[in-house]
Amino acid sequence: MSDFSALNTATSGLFAHRARIDAIGENLANVDTPGYHRQLTTLTPIDTRYPGVFSGADGQHGGVSAARGRSWDQILEVTTNQQRSAAAGLATEAGGLQALEAELNSISSGDGLGDRLQALWNSFDELANDPSDPAIRQLVLGSADAVVAGLRDHASVIDRLRANEVSELELQVGRVNELVDAIAAADTTIAAGVSSGTPPNGLLDTRDGLIAELSGLMSVQVSYDGDGQSRISLNGQSLVADGQSRNLALTQTADAALSPLGYSRVGLTVGGSGAPVDPASGAIAGGLTLANELLPAEHAGLDSIAAALVSTVNTLHAAGEGLDGSTGSNLFDPAGVTAKTVAISADVAGQPDKLAASDGTGLLDNSIARAMAELGQDPAGASVAHAEWVGELGVRVSALSGRAEVSQLALAGAENRLISATGVNQDEELADLVSAQRAYQASSRMVSAVDEMLDVLINRTGLVGR
Repeated sequence: MSDFSALNTATSGLFAHRARIDAIGENLANVDTPGYHRQLTTLTPIDTRYPGVFSGADGQHGGVSAARGRSWDQILEVTTNQQRSAAAGLATEAGGLQALEAELNSISSGDGLGDRLQALWNSFDELANDPSDPAIRQLVLGSADAVVAGLRDHASVIDRLRANEVSELELQVGRVNELVDAIAAADTTIAAGVSSGTPPNGLLDTRDGLIAELSGLMSVQVSYDGDGQSRISLNGQSLVADGQSRNLALTQTADAALSPLGYSRVGLTVGGSGAPVDPASGAIAGGLTLANELLPAEHAGLDSIAAALVSTVNTLHAAGEGLDGSTGSNLFDPAGVTAKTVAISADVAGQPDKLAASDGTGLLDNSIARAMAELGQDPAGASVAHAEWVGELGVRVSALSGRAEVSQLALAGAENRLISATGVNQDEELADLVSAQRAYQASSRMVSAVDEMLDVLINRTGLVGR
């Protein structure tokens, strides 16, 4: 090896270990940066010459080269994103039912639907004690009005929360479209960098962050081409491929199960093909479950309370006789058997004397009023239905909250494992910095030694005898 080639070898060491130090410096600067992947410097011997007839017996190296890469684990990335989807979906479902429970508790504080139903049964009891008292008859109508208002208030809460969820889904689908467009744009630049031999590590980190956010919204399948571009699909429908993206659309279609509640089924389709897709998990999947299943189920439960109220009260009331001798009248409008349509019947509205308390056998008979007062304990009555509805809601909230909490802990564990594998460890970087510094100093010393040898060779050789 000539002195000049030795100088080149030493100089390549300076450049290579300087690149190591630069990468370490960037790692230390980003030790707390979310989504940052540790930069790695790979050292490779260069200018290798192998033994041959004319090259001598020994292979030789002409220095070292440094290539910048980054720490990345595809399996851990995929696992973490899958767990992120699951956690986001459960958190959305649990949050939706928790919001419903909180709203109902706020409008029920001290005067809830259960209290209003009990007040109605109590007013019937008062009517049984004195069927001819006009004040008590007015109290019965007022108590019935309060129950109607309570049912409608509860229904409006569910309707409002569902409408809010649909609006949130529209925003989330819009964000999905922004993300897939941004990922496709990043892929184009990444592919150009990979083909030129200089992968844009910072942009790769950015794309990973976009994919992570996308996974929080819905469960997507992600793979990568040899040129660094991503391929993202949902239920087999391509969203990102070859630097091109396809957007999603939120749809609302008629559904026989939801139409009686005044709702449409909310779904997703892929732009262009119009093919329906199921996000499986993620915040959007949780929102769809809330809008299409959980909140409608709570509304249906509320409607069953209204139906039980109208049916049980009207059956008894129609069999009785009013103070004015009228018979066959209803206390509640028989056409309004849902929480949104329940109403006082025109038979008795503003006409307290038409309230039935007697079975018609005599003025002092109070059997109908007494029977209506006992509806509070009727297994088929509104109070029992309401208690079951409230209890079942509490059980569902508790179960979903527990599952969401467990899933969130699993996500935290997955994220910690990913950070351990791809993130920056300050102690490791500082130890590597010492190693790189020593190597840089050694290469520098080599340059100085070769420079001194060349100085002797050039300036002092051939001076003997002059």
